[in-house]
Amino acid sequence: MGQFLSQPITQKLHEQQSNAILYCHTASMQGWRLQMEDAHIMKVDFREDISLFAVFDGHGGAGISNYLADNFLEALVQQPSFIGEDYTQALHDCFIQLDEMIKTNVAKNTFIGSTAVVALVVQKTLYVANLGDSRCLLMRDDETIELTKDHLPCNELARIRFAGGFVNEEGRLNGTLSVSRAFGDFEFKQEPLPANQQMVIAEPEIRKIKLSKEDKFLFLGCDGLFETLNSYKVMQFIGERLQRGMEPPLILENLLDSSLAIDTTTGYGCDNMTAMLILLHI
Repeated sequence: MGQFLSQPITQKLHEQQSNAILYCHTASMQGWRLQMEDAHIMKVDFREDISLFAVFDGHGGAGISNYLADNFLEALVQQPSFIGEDYTQALHDCFIQLDEMIKTNVAKNTFIGSTAVVALVVQKTLYVANLGDSRCLLMRDDETIELTKDHLPCNELARIRFAGGFVNEEGRLNGTLSVSRAFGDFEFKQEPLPANQQMVIAEPEIRKIKLSKEDKFLFLGCDGLFETLNSYKVMQFIGERLQRGMEPPLILENLLDSSLAIDTTTGYGCDNMTAMLILLHI
């Protein structure tokens, strides 16, 4: 069956952490894929009043996503701007440095890469950094707020063409890659151009949001979850079940099962899936 198993692996792996204002639960599932290429970070209060959450969605293998899960936090706290409490700059510099570290330490295979969505909570301020097509969503009152936008080749065509690339009718960069920003993918970073002008770049988009009592929960998820449900349906799915008193582990299990395809005919709903739910008590 090529890139898919004959039957999906539906066992869920769970992790949970909390403090006085945050409750975080993560569930992940391999699904139809031959191997699990997702990884994540969940570190509540790794420093006083600072927590880090991240989902890394690997492609071409799990090497880069696992490397990011193991090394992101250490790289972040070593940034001079993190020490200086400029967290936006720290996240930016961390992404750029990690891509260079990956090139040196991991990516012997130039076709391997990973997206990343990162949420850093500093007291009551949220910083979200995104690379690729994983998403971070916020439920404010009853409104879904998309804190990230997907980095797709069709949306960054000018840069791709300038670097000598193309996007085919299916929206894939040079006919293969479905994202225009990622860690790794050094096949697309070999032109004699600055790093931020390559076909694929590791330049994150970063947002800073002040959290308030109207904010109910955050959700981080890889793109596999959004192949069959859009952002608003995912948040509605979670919100309705929270209102009924369902516990987060069961909600996320139900979400993963609902997103999983019954077969691999269309290819949708056949990816690895990682869902991270963060309840906010600001």
